[in-house]
Amino acid sequence: MGKNKKILFGLWGAVILIAIFFVYTYIQLPTASNSKSKIVHVSFDDVYLCLKDLKDTLRYTSIFQHPFFESLKELHDDYGAVFSLYVYESANDFVITEVPNKFRTEFMENSEWMKFGYHAIKPQFDEKKQALEFERSLSKVNNSISYWGGEASLAPCLRLHYYFADSSMIHVLKKHQIYRLLGADDRGRKSYNLNQQQSDSLYNQRTYICDSIFIIKRISE
Repeated sequence: MGKNKKILFGLWGAVILIAIFFVYTYIQLPTASNSKSKIVHVSFDDVYLCLKDLKDTLRYTSIFQHPFFESLKELHDDYGAVFSLYVYESANDFVITEVPNKFRTEFMENSEWMKFGYHAIKPQFDEKKQALEFERSLSKVNNSISYWGGEASLAPCLRLHYYFADSSMIHVLKKHQIYRLLGADDRGRKSYNLNQQQSDSLYNQRTYICDSIFIIKRISE
């Protein structure tokens, strides 16, 4: 094969690979909404630093003086984006019960588009401890959010740390009126109490109902 033919063959190969990539990416996109009022829902987990700053930085007189919350507000105002922030009970020198209620009114006024929910006891994941202390930790976090953000700021849909929840934790969630969870977005990974086959169905179908819990596949970039 001549040098020019090799170059041409390589270029065609690159074009084919790029085409395959774009087709695959297109298939992964969620179905377009026909709604006249489209809303983007964005969620963050591992949240604690912004709340710690509100506690530690006395100069803040509004949550939107904090760069993170200010950015969320801009995205909401410009695009109608709504946010769920999933928090730890404790992390490093942060404890959620120490968040003051100084900004409670402001959190409540913006609770329609910004909510907070439980994520985990702490960043260091211990499956056994998470299961044993789940109800205590969930109640503690929910009570704290209600204190400094009002009950309206509680997220109705959660994403738990490492997508872990055994059957006892699922029972606790339903006891606390939580019936929706965000599931894993990567192929082959199990979500909560789903077995591998059910988790694969979640990945392919984007939603799955198990034990009265509606699990939604998280879509990430």
